[in-house]
Amino acid sequence: MKSRKKVLPFVFLFVILSCSLYLYAKATYTSYESQIEGTVSPNIAKWNIEIDGTSITDVQVVDINDISWDTSHVKDGKVAPGSSGVMNITIDPTDSDVAIRYELKVVDQAVDPLKLLSVSSITASQGELVRTAVDTYTGIISLADYSPVTLSLNVAWLDDDTDREFEDQEVENDDFIVLEFSAFQYHGEEIVPYVG
Repeated sequence: MKSRKKVLPFVFLFVILSCSLYLYAKATYTSYESQIEGTVSPNIAKWNIEIDGTSITDVQVVDINDISWDTSHVKDGKVAPGSSGVMNITIDPTDSDVAIRYELKVVDQAVDPLKLLSVSSITASQGELVRTAVDTYTGIISLADYSPVTLSLNVAWLDDDTDREFEDQEVENDDFIVLEFSAFQYHGEEIVPYVG
């Protein structure tokens, strides 16, 4: 038993020295390791949408000067109550790399009684157009259908038999109708139809 007590401190000292040598050796070898640093440059998707040839930001007010009027009861180049027409808006996402959800907000006579025009229908050349609010229509341009989309709006200047004098006053574009276009990246969210 006495010899065991003499050996125990040597075993303890041997373990301590072995651990110390191991840690010292590890530190020595790691000082010769090579490290490589680099940067990652991800290929970020492009976002470039044009509406009627003009690049847009988040919300773009749509120009309404390009309505093809059926004005058989007035002089050429003029429009008056009782006229109807078609307006086409072209959305071009071909320089983008993401699926797109777009919204067209229509402020016409049904929404604002002071506006002169009413929209009777809106159709899209591809994909489904869903009415998502009393004044908003939403569509999706998926990656599978990545080509320009044409929205066709049938508009009418209803002849409401009111006595309005337009000949001597200036009528601004926003007196007729206001259209606002917005585009967002589409993440697969559900498009919920408006129930009014």
